[in-house]
Amino acid sequence: MYTFEPGSAHTATATVRNPQGFAADYTAEIYLVAPDGSKAATSGEVAFSLAAEEQKGISFNVVMPLIDGTYSVYLDVYSGGELVGAYQGVDNIAIVSVSNFQVSNLTITPSEPAVGEPVVIEATVTNVGTTSGTYTVNCDISPDTYTPLEALVPAEIIPCSSLIQIFAIVVFGTMMVKMIKRR
Repeated sequence: MYTFEPGSAHTATATVRNPQGFAADYTAEIYLVAPDGSKAATSGEVAFSLAAEEQKGISFNVVMPLIDGTYSVYLDVYSGGELVGAYQGVDNIAIVSVSNFQVSNLTITPSEPAVGEPVVIEATVTNVGTTSGTYTVNCDISPDTYTPLEALVPAEIIPCSSLIQIFAIVVFGTMMVKMIKRR
């Protein structure tokens, strides 16, 4: 099972082949199905043509569902309006909300303290993930000592994106999702 963030955008590439002895026009769609059987995310139909015996990669843009859960992966290929290939992933996709912290605005006051003078170290910690979480800030005073601080930071929902590729049977990035023929 492979894990992605809710609402994250991905580009999928499926390698398809025309096994016929003549050129053909096709449409294909990659989609995710929720446990209730509803289509939860789709690339929409993508049109392409292949010469006789030609093989090439076709790109699909898919935005992951917004609801955490486990989704099945499907690839359908049509020619002349007729379903000519229907595949289901052996592995599923998990949509999981995550925390993602960024540290910024570091200030040290005073900037050049005297020996024995108190020093205030401040920074802004922002959670740009999709769920609340705890972040530990380590304030390194010297190579030998530090003071850990913990902060509970609420989530700000900000879409993330990454490149996902599906090859031949189906691969997400370096993660292979094996497909089986449904029909």
